Amino acid sequence: MSHHYHLKNIRTLLNEGFTAEELQRLCYEESIFRPVYDQLSQYSGKADILDRLCGYAGQKLQFEILLAWAKEHNPVRYEKHQPYYLTAPAPPQASEEIQDASEQNQRQLAETMRRDKAAAGYFDVFLCHNSVDKAAVWQIRAQLKARSILPWESRPGLPWQRLLEAQIEQIKSVAVFAGQGNKVPWQNQELDAFLREFVELGCPVIPVLLPQASCQPELPLFLKGIAWIDFRQPDPDPLAQLIWGITGWFGR
Repeated sequence: MSHHYHLKNIRTLLNEGFTAEELQRLCYEESIFRPVYDQLSQYSGKADILDRLCGYAGQKLQFEILLAWAKEHNPVRYEKHQPYYLTAPAPPQASEEIQDASEQNQRQLAETMRRDKAAAGYFDVFLCHNSVDKAAVWQIRAQLKARSILPWESRPGLPWQRLLEAQIEQIKSVAVFAGQGNKVPWQNQELDAFLREFVELGCPVIPVLLPQASCQPELPLFLKGIAWIDFRQPDPDPLAQLIWGITGWFGR
């Protein structure tokens, strides 16, 4: 049987019905969600836990287990936030219809997760690049957003440097792109300073070669030893490698 889930209601149920500590305990005690627990730290906030838990449940098709746990532990909230299914269990469908429904469900999940992160002021990655590479980076940005990953973005009317400085501790990782003419962001004094601060905060800094790059630039001393992700080569899949670096989950 196939369900189309009401993802907004599921997230509201978990957010309003349970504390961060209760959600962490779920991830620890339910073996199916133990990989989520392993990704959490003592600094993980509720938005981060919800993001990882719902993302994992969607990826592994485990929303039924998640809903059953919520119903058992908080039946009042469970009743309040229904419905959790957009449709009744579907009759047998052609494979094309099943695929379309699955893709629609994934798009809805990605949009809901990005909206919740933005509301919480939480960002998965800062895409650090030179202006000449903006078009290529924006293509990768769109692919990341389709997979529930929220890049940091500046706000119109404010200097991006001031906003980034204010929000830097709410950004989980950095992808640093090298592209046309092998120009690299750390040649810019401001960006170099921000990259060093990310390193000091313990954030993963991921060097990425765009398809336009003619060679692999030398990394600065504070990034030495970090492997490049190469979008000039199809194997290993560079997008999967980048998502792994950002989220800590391989094959997402």
